Amino acid sequence: MRRVSTFEDLAATYAAHNPLCAACGADNPYGLAFVGHHPTTDTMAATVRFESHHEGGNGLVHGGLIATALDEVLGRCACVATGVHAVTARLEIDYRAAVATPSECELTGRLERVDGKKVWMTGSMTHAGEVVAQAHGLWISTGPALTRPEP
Repeated sequence: MRRVSTFEDLAATYAAHNPLCAACGADNPYGLAFVGHHPTTDTMAATVRFESHHEGGNGLVHGGLIATALDEVLGRCACVATGVHAVTARLEIDYRAAVATPSECELTGRLERVDGKKVWMTGSMTHAGEVVAQAHGLWISTGPALTRPEP
């Protein structure tokens, strides 16, 4: 076993948890389509593509799916930044503008601080250069360092 230290390791570690996961499941045809992830030590950027099946009404992305996308990016960033699996304890979203479908949006997550098992995160979603949602929240580390079997 080796410690998970990169997003690629993290993605491989999570890949088996549930291929139909609504947020990150590669086999879920209605899930969120993350185009890319670009982690650093304490930040993560990603692109998500919203399609018509992500619509809440009137041709707009459902607000709950915007929250899901931000939760996914902030949660992955919390795990990569700390090297420990973490789960969402609290997530607050401030919606700034509606997003039409189909659309491609940029997401960012940033580690704010760590205090024991508590991991505070902030992030945002932009569309066409405009901030459409901002998020901040608390994740709780739930176990030992993330590890995966040697290939």
